[in-house]
Amino acid sequence: MKTAAKACKEAAHWFAPCIKNCWIILLSMTVVVTALHHYFTLMEQFNFDSTTTIMAKIGQLLNGFLETGVLIILLPLRFHELSQNAPPQSVVEFGKKYFWPLFSESLRAMTSVILWVLAPSLLLVLIYFYYPNVNALYAALGLVVLVATYRYLALIFVPYVVYFDTDYQNDKVDALKRSNKLSSGHIMFILLILALTTGIYLGSYNLLASFKGVSYFFMLFAVKLFNMGISVFTYGIFYSLYKQKSQQLAIKGA
Repeated sequence: MKTAAKACKEAAHWFAPCIKNCWIILLSMTVVVTALHHYFTLMEQFNFDSTTTIMAKIGQLLNGFLETGVLIILLPLRFHELSQNAPPQSVVEFGKKYFWPLFSESLRAMTSVILWVLAPSLLLVLIYFYYPNVNALYAALGLVVLVATYRYLALIFVPYVVYFDTDYQNDKVDALKRSNKLSSGHIMFILLILALTTGIYLGSYNLLASFKGVSYFFMLFAVKLFNMGISVFTYGIFYSLYKQKSQQLAIKGA
């Protein structure tokens, strides 16, 4: 609990300096993703045909990937600089250096999650075909979700390992195994943080239901900006947790 409490405290301490160091990028990205979100929403609402609807949904998905991709490179870098009292460096150069390692390790992490759920998924299929009991089916489905969630949470530090772990960069440790060690003992705390942020995101988007036209766009921008702040704080917590656990593992020689 001390580690988790310190992570929250450090995230709060770093929040304002982080915003100060990257507010232009965050604000610009918020404007872009808000405009794209509104555009694809209008595409779905007009609903000219099924192809347009599908393209709009794909567009929303890619828009989400764009936002996540920028944040997952920008925010760990800025928090690392604040932690080390280092001057801000070029996000573009940092992204060029680590994009492909991050991409490859993310694919490995995704594959790992899929492999972990193969067994419970097979169980789900067998139950469906040979024992079509609704309760048993729900239990098996719950097992699939539980296993997938656990594995995802265990691998949440993979980007931080890619960026900042010198042992990984010298090919001494595996990113997935390292992340698994870093998250050990804190899975429930990580789950709590992600559940809270997801609840805030969903709750804020529900506010948009009563707005239309131009007012909808400006309210959407406000919601996106608010959620951006939540994301900054969340990344700060995870960076602090990563830093503390890395130091603990270094002391243990793990």
